[in-house]
Amino acid sequence: SFCTLLAVMDDDTVRELHELREVLRQHPELYKSFYQKEAARALSNTVMLSHVPAEQLQELAKTATRVEYPRGSLIVREGVFEDDNAIVIAHGDIRRWASLEGRKHAVDTFDKHSIGMLHLYSRHAARFNAECTSDVVAYHIPRDSVNSLLDRHPEVAKFVIRSLTEYIRGHCFVMSTPLFDQRQERTSITATSMGAAVDAFYRSAMNNLINERV
Repeated sequence: SFCTLLAVMDDDTVRELHELREVLRQHPELYKSFYQKEAARALSNTVMLSHVPAEQLQELAKTATRVEYPRGSLIVREGVFEDDNAIVIAHGDIRRWASLEGRKHAVDTFDKHSIGMLHLYSRHAARFNAECTSDVVAYHIPRDSVNSLLDRHPEVAKFVIRSLTEYIRGHCFVMSTPLFDQRQERTSITATSMGAAVDAFYRSAMNNLINERV
């Protein structure tokens, strides 16, 4: 925690931190400027907006709302209709999972740095839960802000298309890459072993049946 960090600092560093806090308290616009830069940087890390020029991202960042989520909280709940916002992760980690027959199943998505970007264009119930595995700082981006940006700067749509096209092209390259050259993904050893056992059982049964008839 911050208090623990202060306890191990020398007196000069602690005094400088208190002075900095006092400056920020007297000039709240510095906070606002920092948060807008943080939001713009987080937006640039998303798949959909990765090629949008910095000027347009900064315009979008001005409309963002900063929200802090403690570890273990749910940012999005499965089956609940989303607000008219996309959520961009600035700091921290989340995991996505869906409930099926009382068990949690991991859900993989095309973008690790955002939640609900597609809800900017169509409002649907969330198909997974998004749970914080650490303290998370996120920015909520209103749908109206995105639509307003596209109205003022229609060329932004071309950058969005370029971002998505390059992402899809990259995935196609991975899928066409030889097996041993592909990136490793986390695999359930239990599920793989059970699947291999069932497959071996049915193969053996079919071989016996064919041999008997032949």
